Amino acid sequence: NLLKFQMISVDCSQERLDFSQYNIDEEKVIVIDNLFPDWFIEYVHRTVMDSSGWRFGHYTETRNPEKEVPAFSQKIYPEPLSPIANDSLFPMIYHAVCRTMTNEDIQLGEILINGQQYLHNTIYHKDCKDNGITMIYYVNQDAKEEYHGETCIKFESDNVMRVAPRPGRVCVFLGKLMHKGLSFDADYTGLRATIAYKIGRK
Repeated sequence: NLLKFQMISVDCSQERLDFSQYNIDEEKVIVIDNLFPDWFIEYVHRTVMDSSGWRFGHYTETRNPEKEVPAFSQKIYPEPLSPIANDSLFPMIYHAVCRTMTNEDIQLGEILINGQQYLHNTIYHKDCKDNGITMIYYVNQDAKEEYHGETCIKFESDNVMRVAPRPGRVCVFLGKLMHKGLSFDADYTGLRATIAYKIGRK
């Protein structure tokens, strides 16, 4: 019951996305579906998955080398270190989600693409220590429930919420909440890819 209370599901095929209705500071996790059309979801998938940046990209920071195998990472903003960094898809996703945050003084801090194989066992971490927001866009157009690959979000009560990586889904939550991305099962031969937005608030 507690987890249901903390997750807000928004189906944009049924209702308009309006952040003025929610108070994310109450440790709410907002999961948004059907905000983007199929052609956009396909475009993001092809652009990200076929990017040459995976061959020349960086690794995510190794938070604990004894426990974590770092995943691949492409830096989009503010350091444009990916060959697709200037593609308009990145601001389109940001503005499509955040345009109704009219009661917030927000500022985009960072955009990263993370690519995770089944051997990348990431560990729980925080994106910030203040009231910043983390926003995740799930890239894989061919993601299926049986592949798993959920985002695990841990609350102060140690309850863990799992958000499945549905194609084109967006998940928004406080960056100070501990979280990690699970890899897809070994049956999925490609990368589990997400676009992560770190958003500051005054």
